[in-house]
Amino acid sequence: MNKEILEFMHQAGLSRGAVERVAEMLPADDEELANWIDDAVHESDSLAFMLLVYAAFVKERPVDAKHLISGARVSGGPAYLVAMMFGMHGEVPECLLEGMKNTAIHNETAAAALFAAAVWCDENRGGVYPDGLLTETRTIARRVKMVPAVDIFLISIAEHLNDPVLQGIMRKN
Repeated sequence: MNKEILEFMHQAGLSRGAVERVAEMLPADDEELANWIDDAVHESDSLAFMLLVYAAFVKERPVDAKHLISGARVSGGPAYLVAMMFGMHGEVPECLLEGMKNTAIHNETAAAALFAAAVWCDENRGGVYPDGLLTETRTIARRVKMVPAVDIFLISIAEHLNDPVLQGIMRKN
């Protein structure tokens, strides 16, 4: 990515106007765009990652879910990550789960993303969920207790998937 675009992103911050401006600066080639996104992740540049992904969405450019494997850690808060998930192509839930294995993600962000992954599977796969979804959700439920912003997503997943094990963990919590 060229230096001028990176400087612009850091000066502009995250706003609708900045996303629209970055959208006009994107490379024409999808592979080069993917490389820019990878570079932002590699540099742990959360702002650049979010601006590039959202700018790609504005231009209806494909963004592969593989960027979640490393990018989940720099995706910002729960609303940002969930918005990205629903715009990406590919194996969104699997890439999210892989990304969650690679880094520590704030509990609220993780719980929101897991619930979003369940909804994504309903909308895109007719309710076929990846193997690790329940395992990861149960792990978070066992680790995090009495945090309303997390509990609401975990309870929603337990009810949504009708999982008696997760329901039991949440009752104990």
